Amino acid sequence: MLLIDSDAEILDPNVVRTMKTAMDDDRVFGCGFSHGPAWLDERHGVGTGVGYYPERMWMSLTMLRVSHIREALAAGESFNVDTQLKDARPSGRISRQWNQSLSLRPVAEWALPWSKRFKKAYSGQEPDYMYYDTGARIYQFLRHQKALHFVGLPAEVFHGRYVGHYHGVTRSTLNAHDTNCATLDEVSREIEERLQQVYGYRL
Repeated sequence: MLLIDSDAEILDPNVVRTMKTAMDDDRVFGCGFSHGPAWLDERHGVGTGVGYYPERMWMSLTMLRVSHIREALAAGESFNVDTQLKDARPSGRISRQWNQSLSLRPVAEWALPWSKRFKKAYSGQEPDYMYYDTGARIYQFLRHQKALHFVGLPAEVFHGRYVGHYHGVTRSTLNAHDTNCATLDEVSREIEERLQQVYGYRL
């Protein structure tokens, strides 16, 4: 199953051939580009060291094995965005109070020194909450619970060589209040030029 964003362009067809080859091994649940892990920052409304972004497949271009995805879905996982708040065991009251404080930015940026003893570690990090972007739950389940493989280059470094991505153009068109994306006005000229020069198509 090949997934590609509506605002993405494949620049090198060899990338799809390579992905198909990687899927020959049944132990591979997907391939493409990996995205994350990383700390969230001010763009997401909190200071560094509070929210953590787990690794996932870069959803703008990825190939997935349907049978493994169905297995993850049957186990209760989802492609949906999800936020897992800090679980401050052994105190349920502390956990609830801390999670409520995350909605207040000044408080969320203030980590109580004693709170570290309650934090659960993820990949050696101790965030106050985990932000699972689209597909991250599926990815984490198949990689770490089912011990399957994802074959991918880090998206931050390599995706631009193989995929042109007008980040969030479709999303911004549907939701004018979404600011974490490019707008159609910003990229329309570039798109028109590529349609004419590369594909010989005039609007």
